[in-house]
Amino acid sequence: MIGDTTFWIVLPAVSVAAIALGWILKWVKARIELVSSERIASRRTQDILQEADAQREKMLEEGAEQLQTEKGLFEEELEQRREEIGQLEQQVGNRDDVLRERESVISQAQNANAVKEKSVEDRVMACRELRAEFQQRLERKSETTREELKAQIQESIVNQEKRDAQHVMGRIEEDAQRDAETRASELLVSSLERLPMIQGAEQGLTSIETPTGDMVNRLISREGRYIRILESLLDVELSLEETWEGFGLSSPDPIKREIARATIDRLFRGGRINPGRIEETVKAVTNDVDQKMRTESRAVLQELGIRDMRREASEALGRLLFRYSYGQNMLYHSKEVALLAEMLARQLGADPQAAKRGGLLHDIGKGFALDGKAHVEAGVEVAETWGEDPRVINSIASHHDDVEQNCLEATIVQIADAISGSRPGARRETIASYVERVEKLEGIAEGFEGVDKAFAIYAGRELRILVNAEKVDDTRASGLASEIVKKVEEGLSYPGKIKITVIREVKSSSYTR
Repeated sequence: MIGDTTFWIVLPAVSVAAIALGWILKWVKARIELVSSERIASRRTQDILQEADAQREKMLEEGAEQLQTEKGLFEEELEQRREEIGQLEQQVGNRDDVLRERESVISQAQNANAVKEKSVEDRVMACRELRAEFQQRLERKSETTREELKAQIQESIVNQEKRDAQHVMGRIEEDAQRDAETRASELLVSSLERLPMIQGAEQGLTSIETPTGDMVNRLISREGRYIRILESLLDVELSLEETWEGFGLSSPDPIKREIARATIDRLFRGGRINPGRIEETVKAVTNDVDQKMRTESRAVLQELGIRDMRREASEALGRLLFRYSYGQNMLYHSKEVALLAEMLARQLGADPQAAKRGGLLHDIGKGFALDGKAHVEAGVEVAETWGEDPRVINSIASHHDDVEQNCLEATIVQIADAISGSRPGARRETIASYVERVEKLEGIAEGFEGVDKAFAIYAGRELRILVNAEKVDDTRASGLASEIVKKVEEGLSYPGKIKITVIREVKSSSYTR
């Protein structure tokens, strides 16, 4: 029992001792290995140091040899450079000699130039003195100062430049005028060929012929009572002509003149005159005239293809039926202008409908009497009230150049208006107004310097001007024509256009022995 106990006590002790012995042995082994490794490392370190020393000695020997070699090469190159520098120094010395020689030559040339400059200056001074002396002699001889001579020369140059400019401008204007006339002629001929010509209708009568003197006696009987009734009903003035062959009518309203004319004519044809008959006739004739105006206005609108015209505008157009200008009926004139404007607009790329409407309404103001306003102003006012197209309104406002044209249609309407008014057979004018216009036309031309005589021909459509050939040369003649054109445009009213022709005639004569 005791033996077993001892065994179990000794066994752990032996085990601990064995383990401790194992660790000790293991530490001793590791220590031995460490010492061995240190010895090996020390030997290797010695080997490496020895090998490094050997390498260093070898590199030092090689570096010394290479340094000696490079030193030799450097000394050789240095010697070559020294030789080159010597050669360059010799060349520089030679160049210094050349430069000194050149400086000497330049110095001699400068001295020579100084002498020449002095000589030139002396000559310039002499020339200036001669020029001043010549100028003084010239001024004394011509009795003209330098400034005056200079002004004369400048004036001569300016006049020559003006003549040259006028010559060039004359050629340009001739070419432009020729091209414009050719194109305009093509357009107008094309349009007029398709236009149904409307001859000027007979102007409203200002006098009424009576069938017999007995009818006159009956009308002026009862102390002129019938005449006063007619004047109050018709708002016209009746005057008996000196020949007792009829009555004269006077009224600013052409419609009232027409009603009065038709009324008196119907009374004379009826053969019965009394207050009741006069009132009935006036009413009947007034209705007939109103109906005629409406019928003609509708016929014009239908012919032009205009279907959206306001009633007020249609009635105003009808009132143009009895309005005349130089014998031309204003309603038919407006229709003609509308047709021409439409044709021209189609060829020129404008709006044909706006141009046609503007042409029809361009004189619409003549159908109104708005507080004494001009027909252009009245036409613009009513057109704006009707809400017409701005191009139509501008056509009305600008066809007499009262305002600026801001669209192509307005320009076309003005052209069509001029064509309709100036074509042969369209209008007539009184002898007195024609003579007055011709005299003014000739007087404008004769007021220019150099004009000997002016003659208006072709019913005032052309003005031929004879100029003094000694005062007006060919170039001045062209400029004179342009100046007269501007003066005529500014100071004279005329239908259509006037051709200005300046004639300069030079005659030279000599006699044989």
